[in-house]
Amino acid sequence: MRALWDRFVNQTSRYSLMRRIARNADRFLKHFWNESNWEFARNGEGRVVRILAEAWAGDPVRVFDVGANRGEWSSIILERFPEVDLHSFEIVPDTFARLEKALVGKSDGMQKVHLNLLGLSDRDGEIEVSYFPDVDNGSSIAPLPHGIRTEQRTARIRKGDTYIVELVINQIDFLKVDTEGHDLFVLRGMTQMLESGAVSCIQFEYGHVCVPARVFLGDFYALLEPLGYKIGRLFPDGVAFKDYSLFHDEHFRAGNYIAVRSELKNLIRALSRSN
Repeated sequence: MRALWDRFVNQTSRYSLMRRIARNADRFLKHFWNESNWEFARNGEGRVVRILAEAWAGDPVRVFDVGANRGEWSSIILERFPEVDLHSFEIVPDTFARLEKALVGKSDGMQKVHLNLLGLSDRDGEIEVSYFPDVDNGSSIAPLPHGIRTEQRTARIRKGDTYIVELVINQIDFLKVDTEGHDLFVLRGMTQMLESGAVSCIQFEYGHVCVPARVFLGDFYALLEPLGYKIGRLFPDGVAFKDYSLFHDEHFRAGNYIAVRSELKNLIRALSRSN
């Protein structure tokens, strides 16, 4: 009986040790992949905006913020780019009211701000959106199992190409997409613009939010690489531009990716990780 008890204690201790090792390993991997790091000043986004602002200093710039939420990112763009044509899109009316309040009156004579109560997608029409009234930064077209109070909203969606044609837009310098798993559909709705090479730099999100939408990182590569884009995951010290690898890249660890037109070699060099 004593031997059986000792074996049980040793086994329990072994499992406890293994669990601690596993937790530490997971923390290491989260840091290694820059996973779920949404702090603008520390996750690499601030570095990207700074480099773009330096590269395009003195030039008029057009920026799309798709999934603008409450306008924090749009506000930063207005601060960093003195001459910008900013188009912000927010699909949920409740959240759009906060976006409008945050951005109205922020621009000056050299800046234009277009606030759009609609979402961009791969078709025109209406769609049901899951809205989280207690934390409205997680609204999604593909339902996400956050386990918090959810309300449904009927919202408008449009293809980016439709919007662009109507406003006679021929160039987008920076396209930021953050739509909780719907990013690929936003890009598919801008195929004409992407095929023409008229979008210089793109930021999109990949991670666990892509699972309900049945989207893989490989789908982004399959769309963008043939159209002339270099793609890489964003880290605090730069972008790790690389070719796609199924076994290395499909981990669904939440983070941002940057895609840049291949011919913009100086910009790719400036954005890249030093190592």
